[in-house]
Amino acid sequence: MIKNISNFELLDNTSLIFMTYKNVIMVTVFLITAVNSAFTQFYGLSNYYTVRHTIGDSYLDDVSFLNPSSYPSSYNMINVGVKPGRFGMSELNSLHAFAVISIDSTWSLGLNISGIGGELYNEFSPEIGIRWNVNENINIGASGEFNRVTVKNYNSYNIPTFNLGGIVKLTNELNAGMYIRNLLRNYSGDIDKTVYQEGSFGLSYSADEDLTINADAVVVINSFNSFNVGIKYDFDENFTSRLAVSTNPGVVNLGVLCKVSDAFSFVLSMDYDITLGITPEIALIYRI
Repeated sequence: MIKNISNFELLDNTSLIFMTYKNVIMVTVFLITAVNSAFTQFYGLSNYYTVRHTIGDSYLDDVSFLNPSSYPSSYNMINVGVKPGRFGMSELNSLHAFAVISIDSTWSLGLNISGIGGELYNEFSPEIGIRWNVNENINIGASGEFNRVTVKNYNSYNIPTFNLGGIVKLTNELNAGMYIRNLLRNYSGDIDKTVYQEGSFGLSYSADEDLTINADAVVVINSFNSFNVGIKYDFDENFTSRLAVSTNPGVVNLGVLCKVSDAFSFVLSMDYDITLGITPEIALIYRI
């Protein structure tokens, strides 16, 4: 027997499929949020380097966005980058803009603005930091961040965090660093009272003038632990490559920096997440 289907039934079924599709996207976004980085409460999905390091010496721009004590003291810089369709999802387009002003050899100020998302989900996170060069061997930094997350048809929520970091020069070749993010243990009372706080300790070793290696242990309370390794190699003064690996989430990062002039450089980078796939990135760096 053939069952007749009315236009209203077709409309209801189509609406149900559309709503289910939207819900799948929403669930996927939150899954990515939980798996990638240290959960959105800290610094968001749009953080520049997926495989993050405490000191940043193995980064292509030598600066750790997560540790304000790594801000440069001898130059000013602007770094603007985009990750189109992170993990192949148009709803996860991300953009960052990072600037550092070196006041003098003792003090530097930094501003990092990042955002990600689209109509269903979006996140905006400005952060202001300061670095103090205590002496030639010790740097201390602090920053404040305001993270706003908006989900369509749900309440938006805001989380302010305070972050602290330091770097110590042990020898001419070896540096040690640490940072704590969300030092005051803030949380979103509207959604979840679980406190997510990240601590990281890392070492940076300069094997020679061209090769730098970073190794870091990362602990996120109530979330996950990770061990990260990064290697940066300068082929010449105009071309640098970087390879980094994170154990949790399982991510491999490969990138290159090309110096166009004394002031301008551009970065091409790719993240490969063993669960979520590939994310490309392009960034422009300007040094003054």
